[in-house]
Amino acid sequence: MEDFQSQPRVALLLDAHKTDPLVFYQFRTLTEALSPEIAVFLIYHAPKAEFMVRSNIIVLNDEEIFLRQSSLKRGTSQIIPGNPDLKMIRSAELLSEFDYYLRMEFDVLCVSPVRDTIFRTINRFITYDFVGARLVDKQRYPGFFWWNTLSVPESIGTALRPADIWKAFLPLCFCSRSFIESYRDALALGWRGHYEVTMPTIAALAGFKICDFESKWPGMTNDRNFRADKISDPQKLDSEFVHPVKDINLAMEMFGFREMAVACERSRE
Repeated sequence: MEDFQSQPRVALLLDAHKTDPLVFYQFRTLTEALSPEIAVFLIYHAPKAEFMVRSNIIVLNDEEIFLRQSSLKRGTSQIIPGNPDLKMIRSAELLSEFDYYLRMEFDVLCVSPVRDTIFRTINRFITYDFVGARLVDKQRYPGFFWWNTLSVPESIGTALRPADIWKAFLPLCFCSRSFIESYRDALALGWRGHYEVTMPTIAALAGFKICDFESKWPGMTNDRNFRADKISDPQKLDSEFVHPVKDINLAMEMFGFREMAVACERSRE
């Protein structure tokens, strides 16, 4: 295992919008594997739930995400699709003692030894402010669906060129707190759109150090099993992370994690 320094401080945010055995398995496995060096937080969104910060579980309702940040993405009220950035902003406000945040959606599974892999991932990412997959600008990739939701402050107007507008794939991403704070300020100035466009675009324009981990470390993921559409059949597992796996039974079939069966049974008790 690569050496890992406890400073700067890193929080892993396990992002969930449902509660099921897979979510709790992930939370337990990551916590047990990474403690005490890395703090793992389950960040759960439920539109009308009671806001709660208890131990390492944070429950965010719509009021915490949207009404508290009414100047950001005004008129939106859905976390999926397009607004997990607002959830991440609120989490960073609540966890301001950390310098960096590794966000994993609950359906991203680490299919290699968890502790070694996550520590190695953080050591790779720690020199960057924004890390995601498949970073490419609009000039080179004009067909991305979410370009059309982007709007920019009047002060920028038509000065933004296609080569200045970026996209990313973000079920697994890494951000510095300084970038998250700058990003929050940029949204308050009038940036709007899908977070897979606004986050990398603002990071690049503001001069933050960005990285496409699929290009720099291609063994972390591959196109067969790190994608947007749900995985329904087992594929050859020759990468470190897989997305999206929604069903714990499929996960057990794919990866043979006996602990998942235990988690599933415990959830029924």
